[in-house]
Amino acid sequence: MRVVEGRSGSRLRVWIGVLVTVLMVAAFTPAVLSRSTMSAKSQTIPAGVSSKAVVLAGAGHFAPPHSDSGYDANGNGLFDFLLVNASVQITAPGNFTVSGTLHDANNTLQIYNLTSAGLPAGPANLTIWFDGRPINQSGIDGPYTVDLVLFNENFSLLDFGTHTTQPYSHLDFDPVPAFMTPPHPDSGQDTNANGLFDLLNVDVQVQVNVPANYSASAFLHDASFTLTLFTFASVFLPIGPGSIRVSFPGGPINQSGIDGPYTVELQLYESATGLPLGTNTTTTQAYSHLAFDPIPAFMTPPHSDSGLDTNGNGLFDFLNVDVQVHANLAENYTVNGFLHDANFTLTEFASGSAFLPIGPGSVPVSFPGGPINQSGVDGPYTVELQLSEAGSSVVLGMNTTTTQAYSHLAFDGPAPVTPIQSSPAVTTPTIDGMITSGEWNDSTLVNLTAISGNTLPAYLLVKNSPTMLYMAYDAVGDTSLSSNDAAALSFDTGNDAVPSNGHEDQFVQGGFGGNPSDQSHWVYNSSLGFWSVEDAPYNPGLPNHTGLASAWGYGSSPALGANHRMYEFAIPLALLGSGPNQTLGFFGGAQQSPGVVDTPTFRYSLWPIFAGGPIPLGSYGDLIVAGAGGGDTTPPTIAINSPASGAIIPVNSITLNWSASDTGTGLDHFELSLDGGTPIRLDANVSGYTVSAPSDGNHTVQVTAFDGANNSAAASVTVTVDTTPPVLSIIYPVAGAVLATGTVTVAWAASDATSGLDHFELSLDGGAVTVLGPTEGNHTFAGLSQGSHTATLVAFDLAGHTTAVARSFTVDTIAPSITLSAPAAGYLSTGNVVVTWTASDNNGLARIEVSLDGGAPLALGASATSTTLTGVSDGPHTIRVQAFDLAGSSASDSVVVTVDTTAPTASLTAPTSGQLFGTSSVQLTWTASDATSGIDHFEVRLDGGTPINEPAGTATYTFTGVSDGSHTLALRAFDGAGNTILASVAVTVDTTVPIASLTTPASGHLFGTSSVQLTWTASDATSGIDHFEVRLDGGTPVTVAAGTATYTFTGVSDGTHTLALKAFDRAGNTVLVSVAVSVDATAPTVSIVGPASGAVIPSSASTVTWTAGDATSGIDHVEIRVDGGTAQTLSAGATTYALNGLSDGTHTVNVTVVDKAGHSSSKSVSFRVDTSFVSPSGPYGIVGLTSIIVLVVVALLAVLLIIRRRRRPRAPT
Repeated sequence: MRVVEGRSGSRLRVWIGVLVTVLMVAAFTPAVLSRSTMSAKSQTIPAGVSSKAVVLAGAGHFAPPHSDSGYDANGNGLFDFLLVNASVQITAPGNFTVSGTLHDANNTLQIYNLTSAGLPAGPANLTIWFDGRPINQSGIDGPYTVDLVLFNENFSLLDFGTHTTQPYSHLDFDPVPAFMTPPHPDSGQDTNANGLFDLLNVDVQVQVNVPANYSASAFLHDASFTLTLFTFASVFLPIGPGSIRVSFPGGPINQSGIDGPYTVELQLYESATGLPLGTNTTTTQAYSHLAFDPIPAFMTPPHSDSGLDTNGNGLFDFLNVDVQVHANLAENYTVNGFLHDANFTLTEFASGSAFLPIGPGSVPVSFPGGPINQSGVDGPYTVELQLSEAGSSVVLGMNTTTTQAYSHLAFDGPAPVTPIQSSPAVTTPTIDGMITSGEWNDSTLVNLTAISGNTLPAYLLVKNSPTMLYMAYDAVGDTSLSSNDAAALSFDTGNDAVPSNGHEDQFVQGGFGGNPSDQSHWVYNSSLGFWSVEDAPYNPGLPNHTGLASAWGYGSSPALGANHRMYEFAIPLALLGSGPNQTLGFFGGAQQSPGVVDTPTFRYSLWPIFAGGPIPLGSYGDLIVAGAGGGDTTPPTIAINSPASGAIIPVNSITLNWSASDTGTGLDHFELSLDGGTPIRLDANVSGYTVSAPSDGNHTVQVTAFDGANNSAAASVTVTVDTTPPVLSIIYPVAGAVLATGTVTVAWAASDATSGLDHFELSLDGGAVTVLGPTEGNHTFAGLSQGSHTATLVAFDLAGHTTAVARSFTVDTIAPSITLSAPAAGYLSTGNVVVTWTASDNNGLARIEVSLDGGAPLALGASATSTTLTGVSDGPHTIRVQAFDLAGSSASDSVVVTVDTTAPTASLTAPTSGQLFGTSSVQLTWTASDATSGIDHFEVRLDGGTPINEPAGTATYTFTGVSDGSHTLALRAFDGAGNTILASVAVTVDTTVPIASLTTPASGHLFGTSSVQLTWTASDATSGIDHFEVRLDGGTPVTVAAGTATYTFTGVSDGTHTLALKAFDRAGNTVLVSVAVSVDATAPTVSIVGPASGAVIPSSASTVTWTAGDATSGIDHVEIRVDGGTAQTLSAGATTYALNGLSDGTHTVNVTVVDKAGHSSSKSVSFRVDTSFVSPSGPYGIVGLTSIIVLVVVALLAVLLIIRRRRRPRAPT
């Protein structure tokens, strides 16, 4: 049987496509009945009418008036549907479709639907069901216009019609459960706190009328649809306003490189029913794509592919595609692959997962080889790839790759499908959709989960009575109740893989795939090229339909105690044209629906194989109907006439002829088996059959004859089948080899497992053929020219089968060329050395080898043009690159470099850290060395300014014009490899002298003591005061600590002196201030010249005379005191003082001389004043006294004389 694989990545896409086509394009689906999205009512075919009897050219026309009515399906008093009954007159029976468009006068409200049925001649009605909720939501009252169109099954347009409904109020109809209420805000969400958005969220605003689970689907795109993202979300919403957050991954937005704003198209659904409730469009904010986190991983084509032989039979069991992925985040990734040919005749789905660390990696995706073999389609094949994080539905990217041009014969065929053997029905099941205990215990159980690709865990149960086939699906994996779930069965009634009109029955139960009334029976319509409705629901009045039934339910079963979906079918064997012991072609699935499907999760399962859509009849499996038994106990007789035992069969089929008879109930059928495999059922009148031999070798064919009582007898024959050509492969040279010699030996390996090898025929470039014996394994061609050659070898086995192989190779004796472009000879500053080169060869390169210092080479691909040698040690190295062409010839180039990854050493010898400079010229001195590449140059820099280059060998540099303040002097040493080291020192420049001033003494100040105190103030804005020096008259300086403000000079001699203060800042700058003062510590001299001490001064006036002097400061004034009295101050130059009015007696005169320093000296002199005349010490001394005495004597004498005279008479004059 032919297996057709489908693209599981799209899951139900094929069936969904069929449904959309059926519902929307009436011209292409004239025989499909309508079904509402909520619940559907189908057109019932009148009893006794079968589509198998309908002429495929129906004719008729509308026969108004038409009628309409509202239908309340949920009993809430509001209409769920508006029904329009289209009246038609059928003049020729057939399958008919009426499509209807309901609208208001302005076409603001528009609803489409259609209905189909097989109708006999005469009047009939076809009912179109229009959903009432859009009417309510429109707010538009009736009456409404309904435009009608009538078609037959041949796409012929038969008639147009129009109907006007009653004047319904829109409020007569059920409202939609919910509707969107824009605007819909959007925002970025950072889930990993790295400052970038991981999600773009849109909060879909919804007004809810019925509390339920609601879903929102969202399609985000830019204006040109270069960026497209789809997502959806579901949430339970109570009555009132609510929101559904849909989240788009930020990675694809980042990777797209497209900035916002973005357009988001929204659609609201009722989750349980899938009912669409409205669409909206919103525009996001103007995000930058750089605001979003990069995607965790992305594909990096090209993606290589190869065949994999797992059983060692020389044929590929898998076609592997190694999907190249670059991971930004280390985790598990999944790649889904869809392989197909150009016409989609071959379709396969596969997936692969792998943990990828950060960086480049690959995820293998393996496609089974069986479907490729069976398709008969040669490659190349197209593989569509989809990358996602494991366990996530978020798509990280899509790629398409094209495989090599494989032959389909290079792949192993699929394993045969085991037929389903129905079991005799001991109990008759009740077809109510519930699999109860004991009801199906007598059935054959098929585990659908065991079939590769099936995604919904389920069991298929099969049994039959002599007249009825009973089948059930126990969908243990569907534990959610949905009105869109479904199950389907399909039969190739002739089991001949040939579709015939009115046969090839399909039965569908459930709400998926456009299934009318949740129950329908379909038959093949040869004029349409696919299936059309026979009856929906089942019409027991049709021929052979008695007992036809199906149902679905939700509850527990013996296989699972939890509630889940179940489906039961009862099908009359007569309807299938079959009976006991006969074989039907069977497919667990149908054109309209998968075998069993959980629609909300898009999981489904099929039998006999998994596919992405309906499979052709040729791929159906076998269902063997159980026999009925009998009373005849005598087995028939049988004998095989040909072939003879031991015969050799040169083809892959064995044709048998036999003779058989039965004397009892007669022959019923034969079963033919090959090598004990699944028997093939043959009718009783068959006496020959050709059976396919699946493999070469010895085979035993057994034919078993069964009579009507199920008695049997068998005969067998063993033959040898050799249908396989020899196995031949050229093992040297390899395909596409390029050889460096004109002498080429072609070697091969050959075998024939059955009949053995006979001989070989070998030719070169289409030339003469050389015949070689069966044991030969090689042959040498000499003197071959440059260029391409093809050797053709044909192996013949003893059965006459041949296998031809060809091997192309090229003779190339010219060596390739290679030139190193980097690194250049010299020094390198890194141990990771990037090596680049250019290389070429006339016939292509095979590889590049890169070696270091003659060590083991690193082999690189032919297209490599660079590599990085890591961890190269310091020192000289030789790097060698060697190019090898496909012939093995080579050429090389090399370079010597010195790796120096160690920075030079450098240290500053001066200045020291924190050193102060009193000049604007600052000299930097250093030592530096480099052990490997040596010092190349230096850079010196002041305070981050422009660096100044200094040649190697320099050890000093003087910065000039450096401003006052703190500075950083930096030296950077460069070695020959470009490594650097930085050394720096902080210094302070202070070229400004400190400020100092003397506060005391004032200039010219006179000190009267030998201790002289100097006081001052001083400051320095930059480096600060370091110390002071004080000096007297240029003498030895005395150092005074900073912070001192006074100093006292002691023992200062009399005289004029200069006091000097020198302030030193820390940079050595000085300022000198001084003051001139005088010291006079010696009292003046004084000496009284007169009067002499003890002198007697005979006068009351006298003059004191003295001499005085002062060598230093000079006489300031003179003070005179007489007899201790009040001092009389005289000028400095006075040397005499007149004393007047002195009384007689002793007097003391004190002369005090005061100098300018305040010192004084005193001298006193005592003398006596004696002004008495008679006093000897008087002015007249003794003379006076003597004179007085004389006078007295004289006076006395005179008196005496007078007296005497008086006594004497006066003499006459």
